[in-house]
Amino acid sequence: MAGIYDKRLKRELLSAPIRLAISTDNPRYWPAWNMDFEDEQRPPRAYVSGPAQVKVVERGPARVAVEVSRQPDSSTFVTTVRLSAGDGGQRVEFADRINWMTSAANLKVVFPLTAASDSATYNWDIGTIKRPNENERQFEVASHRWVDLTDKSGQFGVTILTDEKNGSDKPNDHTLRLTLMRTPGTRGGFPDQAAVFQRPLEPLTGHRVFNIAGAVTIGEHGIHSTLSRLRVGDGHAQVEQFGHDAEDQPETGLPPPERHITQAKQHNR
Repeated sequence: MAGIYDKRLKRELLSAPIRLAISTDNPRYWPAWNMDFEDEQRPPRAYVSGPAQVKVVERGPARVAVEVSRQPDSSTFVTTVRLSAGDGGQRVEFADRINWMTSAANLKVVFPLTAASDSATYNWDIGTIKRPNENERQFEVASHRWVDLTDKSGQFGVTILTDEKNGSDKPNDHTLRLTLMRTPGTRGGFPDQAAVFQRPLEPLTGHRVFNIAGAVTIGEHGIHSTLSRLRVGDGHAQVEQFGHDAEDQPETGLPPPERHITQAKQHNR
């Protein structure tokens, strides 16, 4: 994805293309839960690039979608990019189906943004927390459903929504990196990898869906849009929309979706 242009704000939201980065992940101690800062600071050892199969998988009045397939570094990546009509077009959806067979590495999706700030806001189950750019004592951090980077001017920003509880890091003022997959080095081999990672279509083996919310509403916690979840599995897809009366509404710290739409219209008049 080379660019995302917000027609309402007349502003490009990306400073460079969104890319999937494969980085070395071989911590000295406790690899099950540790990540080393020196590995985090190294440039990626590879990006998901090279020859690709590209096809249009949806072309209708409600939504269009393009599927891109690549197979670098022993793993297989199939990314579907979707854009909906109407208010659904306030966000771009990315769905990744990954057959991950890369050892001593992690996979991050890198979002280089035009919004810039020395801090970002992260969603927790009990509210939100603002964190600065990464340092040696705090770099890979947790969040529940979204991460928001609002420009220091307060005029625009981008929110990354995800239906998983991903870790992420913020290496500088304008970049967010969401961690999708991780198989850290064990310094003793990978005896369980074949048993765990040969079923790529099951949700736990790498099927991830996340959304990018465009900058359309400015509020206390940055830029928001309608919150929905897209679940894919068992050969079908289901979209869950959360409103005032939804029993399953997640605790995101965001206002209800109806309020987002109203605020967005007021802001853009």
